[in-house]
Amino acid sequence: MIQIAVLLFSVLIALFFWYVVVGKTRPSIIRPLFVISLIVLPISFYLVISQSIDLQKQLGVQSRPTVAGTVTEAVVVGERAIRPKITYTYEIDSITYIQITHLNAPMFGNKRKQYDVAHTLTEEHPVGSKVVVYYNPLNPTEATMSPTVKWDTLGKIGFGAVLLMLSLFALLLPLKRKR
Repeated sequence: MIQIAVLLFSVLIALFFWYVVVGKTRPSIIRPLFVISLIVLPISFYLVISQSIDLQKQLGVQSRPTVAGTVTEAVVVGERAIRPKITYTYEIDSITYIQITHLNAPMFGNKRKQYDVAHTLTEEHPVGSKVVVYYNPLNPTEATMSPTVKWDTLGKIGFGAVLLMLSLFALLLPLKRKR
């Protein structure tokens, strides 16, 4: 629901720019660049705002209650994208929950680097080791071992910010006034 509101807000901002810039003057820049900037503007706003909301949610996990968990499996998986697979259990109100995590390991880079990262993470969490589990008290099935910000969220915010700056720059280039 929030994402729809963000998208509508972004479109309204683009329409506002269209009215202010095109409604009063004709752009002296190449029209395709201007039109592309109007299309990219709401997309970039949407990316920045929606990913910022996700970032706030990810940072909120750190304030959740914790419980002790136990690693039951730690293996390296994947052929194209090699990553760790850590299975762990935790208990809340006499109910045992099982979760699987990849510990936010990035799935890019060469295979050797992916394997090294995955192997290191599985060695840091051997079977039987105790881990801290952050869980949602309203829904204990939502839990994580690593309350960190995902790398792709930061990348999307950065990419959206660059698109936003470029589109605003293209829209705000000096305009010739028709006499």
